[in-house]
Amino acid sequence: MCYCTTTAFLLHVFEPLLVVIMPFNYPHVRSCLYVGDARNDSPGHSAMFCTYVVMDHETLSVVTIITIDKRHVGKKSPNMEKECLIRVMALLAHENVNVTEVVTDAHPQITAYMRKNHPRVIPHSYDVWHGAKNLGKRLNKAAQKAGCEELRPWIKHIVNHFWFCCREADGSIHKLQGLW
Repeated sequence: MCYCTTTAFLLHVFEPLLVVIMPFNYPHVRSCLYVGDARNDSPGHSAMFCTYVVMDHETLSVVTIITIDKRHVGKKSPNMEKECLIRVMALLAHENVNVTEVVTDAHPQITAYMRKNHPRVIPHSYDVWHGAKNLGKRLNKAAQKAGCEELRPWIKHIVNHFWFCCREADGSIHKLQGLW
């Protein structure tokens, strides 16, 4: 009788599934503004798996889902989200989908990848939700400093104003700056 650990057994059984790419779902989509975000199986830099979901902004339909194991990116968890994006872009190119814009969170590796590999070809925008969340965090940190306590009651209102400005600007950076 042979005994093995649960981890060894699961890796043996699921090894072929460690990089899962759900087939391209919507063959009628030939042009899309895609919205993508990743979710890791655990917080921090110890995540083993990353699932990246891509949605078509126009139809609000999930286009594809990719799950990747950190062993495919040199066992470095922070690299998983970028690798998922690279695979999504390759999949969409293979399916002859004209990507009109990519909307992601402000992940530094994704920003660098888009700037280096798709400059001026595919616009890259940041998700407003992540922007508002980061603004709130920075304002809370500033309000903790001595002499800045009066900022705390205004944080919610400032973040709400940010949401309003983003909605009203309708994608125009100049309009956003004017409203702000």
